[in-house]
Order: sequence, then structure tokens, then C-alpha cells
Amino acid sequence: MIQFLELTGNIFTNVPPNRILNVDETNWRVADCGEYTWAKTGQESVSINSNVSEKSSFTMVATIDATGKVFPPVLIAKGQTEITESNWFGQGRNILNSQENVELLENPFYNMSASRFSENQYLQPVSVTDHSESGWTNQTTWLNYLYKLRFDWCKPQEDTDFYDESNKLYLFCDSFAVHFTTESQKFAQLLNIQLVRIPEGTTDIFQALDCR
Repeated sequence: MIQFLELTGNIFTNVPPNRILNVDETNWRVADCGEYTWAKTGQESVSINSNVSEKSSFTMVATIDATGKVFPPVLIAKGQTEITESNWFGQGRNILNSQENVELLENPFYNMSASRFSENQYLQPVSVTDHSESGWTNQTTWLNYLYKLRFDWCKPQEDTDFYDESNKLYLFCDSFAVHFTTESQKFAQLLNIQLVRIPEGTTDIFQALDCR
């Protein structure tokens, strides 16, 4: 813990906030029909009792940096091929093979007078997609994510050495085993990314995406 706090203090003292990032995975359940409840406006957490199967779910990988910038979420479908992603989320958004003609998604709130999001019939999704046999982050999806982060979302500065300290990213992750396998750490090093392990049992304190 002391080592983590010292490292974190050094990073936040010496590194620009746009190169300090936090990533976290969460499970989203899928409900094919609307479910509603009463809650106070602005309430941080709302519970809805549901009969939806927990198997009808996917993983969402979220990323922010220390400036507060939000990066496109990665949605991971359960399946063995890229076709699975299209079936779950729409075509054209694979994390490594994104296309210009992204499939628009129907807006479920279109023409609903009670919704502030009712104006447009179709939505342009900002997320990218991936797949794994379990529907969770695995070694392949994690390496795909690191590649996307480095070369699309946080590109090295032009006319600088790729491995210069000014291009180094510091990525805070929880202790999920896939994040810190030998393969993950070697690949991150090749990409000039330092993976910073948040101590187990402390993500509610030290992980921004767990706190808020």
C-alpha cells in the first residue's frame, strides 16, 4: 500500500493529467422491455427489481483520464466471432476494424413526450465493440484495448521518440488477473504504457471509476 501511494503521488506530481488514466469493467444487464420506478431527480443510485436473467448481459469497459475526459466505452459481446458484436450492438464498430459507415441505432425514446432524449429517431453510437467466449475481459480483449488506447485515443506526440517519457501513459487498473499477466505487462511496455495496480479491496477509495 505504501509503495502504491508513493508511486501515485509521484505520478500526479510529475505527469500531465491527460496521460493519467483509469480503466474499469462493469457488467450491464439487458432488458428487452422498459422497466420503470420512482426516484428523486439527481439520485446517484437507483434500484429496479427485475426478472431479467443475469445471463442476458455484456461487459462494458470504461476509461477516463485525470482531466475528466471520457473515452469511448468498449462493449464486449459473448461469442466466438466478430459477427456476435454486430448481433449485439450493431455493425461497423469492432475495436480494431472500425468502419466509417457505422450502423445507426434506433432511439428507444423517440417521440416519447416524457423523455428529454426524444428528438432524434436514430443515434450515432460512440462505443466500440469486441467479443470473448465468456463475454468478459480476457487476454485478447485486454490487449486489443491497450492497442486502441495507445494508437487511437492517446496517440504519441508528433516528432518525438515513441518511448520518450513525454509519451508515456499511466493506466490505473484493478487487480483483475488479466490486467497484469506477463503478456499484458510486456505488451504495455512495448506501447509505452505503465500499468499501475490498485491494491485489492481499495478500488472504492482509489479508483475514480469505482468512486463515481
